[in-house]
Amino acid sequence: MTDTKGEFKSAMDCFRKSVAKDGFLGLYAGMSAPLVAVTPIFAVYFWGFDAGKDIAAFVKGKPKSEIGVDGIIFAGGFSAIPGTLVMVPGDLLKVKLQVERNKPKAEQRFTSPIACARMIIQEEGPAGLFKGTSFTLLRDVPGSVAYYTGYELMKERIKNMMPKRADGSASPVAIMTAGGMAGVANWIVSVPPDVLKSRYQSAPTGTYPGGLKQVFGELMAKEGPAALFKGLGPALARAFPANAACFRKSTPELWCKAPGIQQTNDANSLDRSGYGGFPQGVGQGVLRQRWKSQIVAAVSSHFSINRSNYCTYLVVTRFGPK
Repeated sequence: MTDTKGEFKSAMDCFRKSVAKDGFLGLYAGMSAPLVAVTPIFAVYFWGFDAGKDIAAFVKGKPKSEIGVDGIIFAGGFSAIPGTLVMVPGDLLKVKLQVERNKPKAEQRFTSPIACARMIIQEEGPAGLFKGTSFTLLRDVPGSVAYYTGYELMKERIKNMMPKRADGSASPVAIMTAGGMAGVANWIVSVPPDVLKSRYQSAPTGTYPGGLKQVFGELMAKEGPAALFKGLGPALARAFPANAACFRKSTPELWCKAPGIQQTNDANSLDRSGYGGFPQGVGQGVLRQRWKSQIVAAVSSHFSINRSNYCTYLVVTRFGPK
């Protein structure tokens, strides 16, 4: 939880107090840093998943469309490694800004992401911007496995239960439903390590010299195992609509519409590539075109998530992991 310990009794209590204290705009506190960072973050995660599928295909000696569930699991976990490098600084600034906003104005040391980043660098050096990297990996590797694997499995199951398109590919409803369930799967797995990450990142420098072991031990001693799942309800309430929009807006079919990317009418090959997969025959081996497709997907999903996500996101981070 990125607030003072015990300040909020529930998600609704957090919502009411946030609006009463800061007005409606207070629901967006600390969001400028992730707002700027979310597009490159999504692009890198999409690219990491695609690169993981390439590695799995190489190791198995099979086409990328035939790497199987274990290949998808590997690719999902692999995507968190490059993604974490761009995720941590923005996430850290968000956590610190929201903690700072809960203090009386006279005690606030910074009010903007730039001022926050400057203070961190002055006190801890540039490496301080990456505080909590190991915690983020602990959250995002299993979370990404659940995310991508959940999507692939749910998409195939739902596609067989619902009417398909004329070309045999999954319908938008199937894609959105699978995407929403993937988000739910991600947060069920991710909330406990996210609680530990947020507690560690929001603490003053030097509070936890023992790292993960000390954070976990203190949490268990003071609040018990249930504290690991605090904020799960709001997180799940946000997960389905936000990720349904994300997957709908970042499917490979959209990626192929980016200017300069070779076009194809083979919709089945697009669908087989899966979420994050680079469509067969579309700029294969051309790094510039691959990145362009990832960025198109990231920008589109970025705006979709922004429309449905940020108010709930603040409640999750204030009432949830701490």
